[in-house]
Amino acid sequence: VFTEYPLPRPGSWPSGIKKGPKRSMWFVTSYGIGRIDMDGFITEFPLPIRGAGAGSITASPDGALLVSGGISGGGAFLAQVTEDGEFRIRTWPTWEQISSHAIDSEGTVWLARPLESLLSQLKPSGEVCDIPFYRAYTVRPRSPTGVYVIPVDVDAVMYGDASGNFQTRTVDGAPEGLAEDAAGNLW
Repeated sequence: VFTEYPLPRPGSWPSGIKKGPKRSMWFVTSYGIGRIDMDGFITEFPLPIRGAGAGSITASPDGALLVSGGISGGGAFLAQVTEDGEFRIRTWPTWEQISSHAIDSEGTVWLARPLESLLSQLKPSGEVCDIPFYRAYTVRPRSPTGVYVIPVDVDAVMYGDASGNFQTRTVDGAPEGLAEDAAGNLW
């Protein structure tokens, strides 16, 4: 059974949805981010950065959500969002867009920067470390540590750890998304 919930703003272009705190789902729109409660009540929160566009949303271990993306005219951002729609934002004015991000089991946030062919690590200390990585586009956490990466238009899934050591597995059809199940199988 499918139930559809119209968004309050026409042309919202929803994408990327994640489970949030207190039985809610959070999603990215062309205007910012939104929260839908299990009763279908929708609340939208505009991004408080002029010209920003969100590209990815994930849940953080502390119950907040992380949203990343690009800023029109140049720059990228990562924002922590509370369930009340309060934003804590970090920007990088010289970066291009962040296409996706993931949080590993050690608290490092991995940022995919395909236009610059970089995979950046934002350490819990605030330090940023860049790993050259050809057009990394999708990044997801890997158990027990590290991440999976899907580059743009490449028939492969790559996986590695914080030291920058990555291995490649060829996959027919240029994958765009992936998920790891509880047994560690990759889908």
